[in-house]
Amino acid sequence: MFVVTVEFLIHQQHESEFRETVLKQARNSLTLEADCHRFDVSIDAKDGCRVFLYESYTDEAAYQAHRQTPHYHEFSTRVADWVAQKNIKNWQSVYPS
Repeated sequence: MFVVTVEFLIHQQHESEFRETVLKQARNSLTLEADCHRFDVSIDAKDGCRVFLYESYTDEAAYQAHRQTPHYHEFSTRVADWVAQKNIKNWQSVYPS
């Protein structure tokens, strides 16, 4: 599995809008992409402006295909001005396989 983690810091005035939009993105990814196996959205317990995504794909090609979907582009465009910081990391899952 190919794993992607994303950490967002959202401008406070867009916290609720971002949360609604990222949950839609998670549902779309899991529903519309056969090779997206997990799309967890977590919110910092003490700071609702800190959001963490954990995504799992069959392989890197599936992740790259995810980045080409209409729902990915809609999400990225919509939230661009709401994001103060974004940190993306890629991982190769070794267990469980």
